[in-house]
Amino acid sequence: MYSGHANRGTGTVSVIAKAGRMATDREIDHRRGQVGGGNIVDGPALRWLAKQAEPRTWICDGAVTGKGDSRRLNLTLEANHLAKAGRITRHASVARYLDTLKT
Repeated sequence: MYSGHANRGTGTVSVIAKAGRMATDREIDHRRGQVGGGNIVDGPALRWLAKQAEPRTWICDGAVTGKGDSRRLNLTLEANHLAKAGRITRHASVARYLDTLKT
């Protein structure tokens, strides 16, 4: 997951699942409390994800933000380009992603 503090202008990528294991909801909530709840680092997070093993999944409502956690069209276009170039599939929610696993 990635998140950040709008007022600090910083963000973090946190690995919350790996090798068939995943952090608990409590652990994820705790981590989010530490690193913030805003997007802020969509682009850097997608560049990192593009270097990871496939399949690459991005769960995001489509709202891409940057400094100040504000939306900008250029950031959305950049994120879409990074996703396409990095063969990253975006799902609007965890529920929708899980639906794809059922098929």
